Amino acid sequence: MNVARGALIRSAGIRRFIRAPLLHNSLSRPSSTSSNSTDHDSSIHANVSAPLVDHGGTHGLVTPLPQDSTGNDDQNDPSLKAMKSATYYHLERLAAQHGLELTAKHYGAVMKNCIRYNVPTEAFKTYNMALKAGIIPTARLVTPLLTYLGQVATYDAICKALKLYREISTAHPNSSLEDGTAGPNIHTYNRMIKMLLSSPREDRHTPLITSLVEDMEMRGIPTNSSFVAAAKIIVAMRQKRRFEDVLPVYRKERTFLDQTGFFDVLEEYCNISFVGNLDTPLITHYFSIVNDMRLQRVVITPQVYGLIVKHINTMVGKLAESGDRKQAAEAIPRLIATIRRVHDFLTLDASFSPTPILLNQLLDAYQRLGCFGDAYRLWDMMYMSGIYDQITVTIMLDACGYAHRLDKAREILRKVTRTGFKLDLQNWNTWIECLCRGGQFTLAQSVAFSEMSKHGVQPDIVTFTLLAKFAKKLNFSLDWLRRVESDYPQVYVELPEEIRNL
Repeated sequence: MNVARGALIRSAGIRRFIRAPLLHNSLSRPSSTSSNSTDHDSSIHANVSAPLVDHGGTHGLVTPLPQDSTGNDDQNDPSLKAMKSATYYHLERLAAQHGLELTAKHYGAVMKNCIRYNVPTEAFKTYNMALKAGIIPTARLVTPLLTYLGQVATYDAICKALKLYREISTAHPNSSLEDGTAGPNIHTYNRMIKMLLSSPREDRHTPLITSLVEDMEMRGIPTNSSFVAAAKIIVAMRQKRRFEDVLPVYRKERTFLDQTGFFDVLEEYCNISFVGNLDTPLITHYFSIVNDMRLQRVVITPQVYGLIVKHINTMVGKLAESGDRKQAAEAIPRLIATIRRVHDFLTLDASFSPTPILLNQLLDAYQRLGCFGDAYRLWDMMYMSGIYDQITVTIMLDACGYAHRLDKAREILRKVTRTGFKLDLQNWNTWIECLCRGGQFTLAQSVAFSEMSKHGVQPDIVTFTLLAKFAKKLNFSLDWLRRVESDYPQVYVELPEEIRNL
């Protein structure tokens, strides 16, 4: 079996081990405000936890919002009491009772309360009623709505955010940082750019970022920040699709990048690189960006290495799902060379100590790509350094199973158990699978029905599903299922019906 085909088979199996680092997470000119009084489309509020209906007393809330918690001072101040409202109905009622003239401050407070209580539909209703009352939209007024829309980040949500931006931009066409007016501010632009970068319609929304940056410059809002610099580079990368063509923009903006900005650029570089037949020189440019981080004294974190390893693992998974052997034959050797060079860079980088999570990612990449020798050498280093955990052992047992190296699997188990290391359920199930792949089905049964219990771990559905799968494949008797029924009745009843009927 060639390497590419073997890697496809390995990646198509159960993959439970990889821990990708949490990554943080990446316009047209203003139009007329004639649509201010039009309600915003409610299609983006499908996730509202308290749906609105017309019930009277609570004015539309199936699950009433918390009662306004006003103190004695608030009871004597209608304005303060109004700002604690959580529905437009309550705000309107207080204004009528006390003859209160509502201002943007009142509407904005109610909108914040609605978003806090997860009733965005009511927040948008309040905003529309404010516009009908003649309130001029400001950045502060729409901030709660932009915050919510940024969390939703669907195509419709982004379109509504763009509409809000046009409304405040049109209302304050000449605002700038110096004159202190209420037009779009740095926070408005940051929210808008972040939403556009995450848009599911990259082709439609990415070009609008350039217009936003131009508007910032026109209003005198500083654009020499890491966030804006990263956005400019990412836009250029999405438009050019080749990093060589983006170098002029990157070299101009890189001095403004901080740790987060560099990471966003690296992530986008991976997004445009790990496609097709991987023509892009992955390592060369990736680590030239990392070197720029080092030259600018930006801290290199394990996540910087974990990012490219994560994309390699994702790419191998996609190749396995596609089943395209020709593409795999072309891509997998390149991915193997890439992961080895990442390992080399990691070994030579004395600026930090790799974490178990990062090393496990690297180990899993070797295993997915069928590089058993590389994986075992890395395991040896991790074992000698004491940097390993249950996930490490699971990955290595899985690697041994696919490589048909029961001898190495037994050696790994002897080493770790000698130090008092406790195998978890995942470890035991992977050991059983490893034995089955090595043709040791009887021994796998013994582990499931005897050894696991001796070590305080009970078999589960996965345990017996694995045994059923390999019993059928290896033409072994299924009489052991009766023992599952008698010894583990709670597990037996949860087994798929097709297994219980074997």
